[in-house]
This record gives sequence, C-alpha cells and structure tokens, in this order.
Amino acid sequence: MQMDRRHDWLAGIFFVCSSVLMFTIATDFGISWDEPEHWQQGHHILAFFTSFFRDRHATNPDFLTNFYGGHAYFLSAITERLLGLDSYRTARLVLPFLGLLGVVGCWRLTRFIGGAPAGFWAAVLLLLTPSYFGHAFMNPKDMPFAVGYIWSLYFLVRMTDAYPSIPRPLAIQAGMVVGTTIGLRVMGGMLFIYLPLLLIYKQWLLSKDSIKTGSGTLLFKDMFNNLFNHLFGNMFALFLLVLSSFLSCILIWPAALLNPFQTIFRSITNATHFPISFTVFIFGEKHVSSDLPLSYLPINFGIVLPEVSLILLLAAVPVGLYRLFPVRQDRSVREMTGQAAMLAGLLVPLLFVFIMKPNIYNGIRHFLFLLPPMAALQSLLFVSAMRWLRQRGKRKLAMLSVSVVVLALFTQVARMWVVHPLEYSFYNTLIGGFRGAYNKFTLDHWLLSHKPAVDYLISAIDNDPKQVPRAGVGKPFKVFVCPFPELILPFLNPKIEATRNALEADFMILQSPYHCVIQLWVDYAQYSGIAPVKKNLHRVKVQQFGSVRTMGISTSLILSVEPKNNDEVCVASQQESIHEKIWRINAENQGICQKTVSGPKNIHQGFSSGVR
Repeated sequence: MQMDRRHDWLAGIFFVCSSVLMFTIATDFGISWDEPEHWQQGHHILAFFTSFFRDRHATNPDFLTNFYGGHAYFLSAITERLLGLDSYRTARLVLPFLGLLGVVGCWRLTRFIGGAPAGFWAAVLLLLTPSYFGHAFMNPKDMPFAVGYIWSLYFLVRMTDAYPSIPRPLAIQAGMVVGTTIGLRVMGGMLFIYLPLLLIYKQWLLSKDSIKTGSGTLLFKDMFNNLFNHLFGNMFALFLLVLSSFLSCILIWPAALLNPFQTIFRSITNATHFPISFTVFIFGEKHVSSDLPLSYLPINFGIVLPEVSLILLLAAVPVGLYRLFPVRQDRSVREMTGQAAMLAGLLVPLLFVFIMKPNIYNGIRHFLFLLPPMAALQSLLFVSAMRWLRQRGKRKLAMLSVSVVVLALFTQVARMWVVHPLEYSFYNTLIGGFRGAYNKFTLDHWLLSHKPAVDYLISAIDNDPKQVPRAGVGKPFKVFVCPFPELILPFLNPKIEATRNALEADFMILQSPYHCVIQLWVDYAQYSGIAPVKKNLHRVKVQQFGSVRTMGISTSLILSVEPKNNDEVCVASQQESIHEKIWRINAENQGICQKTVSGPKNIHQGFSSGVR
C-alpha cells in the first residue's frame, strides 16, 4: 500500500512537470504538412453544424479528410473560436493536451492491471519515447487515434474484468470511447475483435479454476456453456456498447451522418487500398509504399524505439505470451486478462499488416497507436522482474536494475533535446542515430525544419539592411516554400510574405537541393488548390543562402533567387517541353514576362543548369 501511494505521488509529479514542459515548448515545433488541411476541415465541420447541415464543404468527397471523422479537428476549431487564437497556436494547445491524455490513459490502464508501480513506469516509458513525444505536438490524425486506442483498451479491460456481470453504464462509456476511436480512423474497428477474445479467455480461466480435474472436453463444454449463458445475460449491455459506439463514431463525421454505411465502407476501402503511392527508403533503397517488404514495420520500430524500450519489448512479448497459460496461481485473473488485452492490441494490427499489406509510409507514423500498449507491456515486465528479484532477496540487484533504467532514460532525454524539435524523427544507435539514418531513411518528412529556416531568414534580413527585395525598396521579400506556403505563414513578419510562384520569389525554402527541383507548385486562378508543374530549375538561378542543421545534417535549405532577365525566364526555344511552356505561359500571365508574339526561338544562352 505504501509503495502504491509513493508511485502515485511520483506519477502525479511526473504529469505536472510534463504538462508544464510540453505547453512551454509547444511553439518550438513547426507545422506538419497535414495540419493546414485538417485545420480547414475542422472549420468546415463547425460550419456544417452551425449552419444546421446546410454548409456541406465538410462532406466534399474530393478531400481525403472526408475519409476520417472530425472529432479532433472539431475540438481544435471549437477551441480556436473560444480562445480567439489562430489555428497554429490553438493546435499547439490541443495536440499536446491529447498527447498527455494518452499518457494518462496508459498509466491508468497499466495501473489497473499491475498496480501503481507499473502505471508509473508505463507513463514514463511512453512519454520518453521520442516518436510519441514528437508527434504529440503536430500530428492531428495519428496521435488522437493513439489516444483513443489506449483508452478503448482500458474500457475493454474494465468490461472484461466486470464479466460475467457487465454494468450498463460501463458498456456505454466503453462504446463512446471505442466509437470515437473508430471515427478517428476506421482501423479502430479491430477493437471489436478484442472484446470477444478477452471474454473467451477470461471464461477459460474461470472454468479452468472451477474444474481442477477432468478431461479437456469437459473443460471446454463448461466454458462455452457458461460463456453463452453470461453473454445472453449481458445482451442489453452489449447492445448499448454497439449502439453508443455507432453514434459516437458518426456524431462528428458529417459525411457519415448523412450516409453512414457508404461512408464507413469507403473509409475501410481507402484504409486497406490507399490510392496514392509514395517512395519509401529502407537502408537507402527505394521502395513503393504500396508494395513494401514485410520487414518494413519491424525494421522501423527496431531503429526508432529507445534501446531500453526495445530490450524490454523484445522480452515482454514472448514472456507475456508464455504467461497467458497459467502454470502457478501467482497472478490474478485481472492481470492475466489485462496482459492479454495488451498483447492483442499490439499483435492483431501487425497480423493485419502482414495479411492485407496496406499502403504504409513515413516509418511508424500510421502505427503510433501501438506505442502505448508497447509501453504497458514493457512496464509490466519490468515491475514483475523487480518484484521477482526482491522476493528472492536480491534487493541490490533490483536496485541496480532500476538505476540502469533510470540512467538510460536520462540519457534518452538528453538525446531527445539534441534533435529538438525533430524528436519524431529520432533514430537509435542500432542505425547510428540521426546521422546514421541520413541517406538510409527519411528524415523530417513532416518538414518541421521550415520553421527554424524562417527564423533564420528573418534574422538574416534584419541584420543586413542592404538586402533589397526584387519588388523594390519598401516592399516585402517573397519566399517560395515547397510544397506550399501554409507551412510558414504563422511565422512571417511584415518584411516577408509567402508566394506560390517561384518565378517571383526572392528566396526559396526547400528540404534539400533536390526537393521540388522536379516538381514546383504554382497557383491557378481557376483551380481551388495547388496544381503541380513539372519543371527543371534552369529558369530560376539560385544560390545557397543558409541552412538549418540537426546534428550536422541539413534538414532545411534556404536559397536566394538571383535576378533574372528575359533571356533566362521568358524566351521560348525549339526544344521547349510542354511543361516548360506551361511554366512560361504562367509567368506571362503573372506579368513577369511579356507575352510571346513570334514563334519559338532557338535561344539557349543565359540559362542556368540548375542549383549552384
């Protein structure tokens, strides 16, 4: 009891300190390129409800956000309206809050299963997992789903613990959380697989205890007889579970509200057969995201998890599977069913990946929801091992083991600070850290480094009054950002404005010299979004102005655009491709070039060969 009280106090202190830290550094993080679209969807959902369903922008089938419920986006939009902040600063309040809520869920679940010490260590191990910590500030889709997933597991474990008499209020609570999780991503539908598995497992444990001797046939006959009887007695509670799940799923999902079954079916199809493929790097080799080797996820988890977490996880899974079958009566039914829930929550999604081979990319991003059950399993094993050592009089060895883990966690905090604010792109020593992953795996795919790049550019302009915009003295500098300017808009000052047209830019911010060289983006008046125009940079002369580096690796590059004359920008040639023609005509329409009157000319002089 005293140990439980001590660890609860430690957990409370940890949550307070973590909250202060996370809300303090929240604005250090840039904007991920998914965020602007989700912010916009949140405002569309708000307009959908405030217009009494007349505004249907939130149901536009052309937007990928239509495939997901808007629970998290809607929360952000409501908070923005109430606090009067912009979308960026609102998101930096809402997303860390949700990330902390996931840590609390992991603590509460693990504490319910294995006691206060297990809960404390699970919270620490989860929050100090760099992938979880980093995504908690800027991932508006995968992080809320991870939070809903661990809380859903908590309520499913509570229902299993209450079996064979499931309270109806508990079933409704579980349904609301599970339904919200499914609304965030339809992959949450797997949660409905876990509950029957857990109930069957618990009934097996109960029947095994009641029938000490006898054949296996008698055991299974008694198990299934009792199971069907208890399920029939809980039929109304299970009905409330399904009903509340369905209502919570579609409640803040406008497309599903109007056409629930078709929308959910389309979302399942989209999740299993995503229509867009991306290039994925595995040890420097290019792969297509729709046709990845089965080793993709294990490799990525193996190189992004902290070493202490990876060691504990590799031991926790086989030990946990072995301990599902009781040999000694030294563990409670609650602990065994809880551990079974964690194993199911971890292994069933991986089994789904191996069977369905869905389109996945960006490392473990789509599977962040596995990190909380991983942390729970690690903690349960660690606390169980320390208890085993103390019971056998090996207290010094137990204290030494705790000291090693604490030292490893402090080291982990230091390494996270070195790559800040790119914690989500952390790599462990198995791959050689951040430097070792360079040119082998993707670094900063969310482009968070564009924010410090803007800060660098503002400082350079302020410190050099001789810098003059191409548009003239007193005019703002124009910055072209790949892939779109929304990534830097909240960070600009009156001296700098963003442009979608590289032809009129003073500066470019790219991830690397090769980023956007093949594909530049321009804005068309007749098109509501951004259309790609394939074009080599030989019509835009640039030189390096500065860069943002993390551990010596350039993660964002600032290029200054040199003045261009008509020979370099506006003159057509006989070898002009259709893409180059589109580029030139767009420049003419922008007033940068005079319209070509005569036919193509064979003029090549003055063209730059690329990035210098």
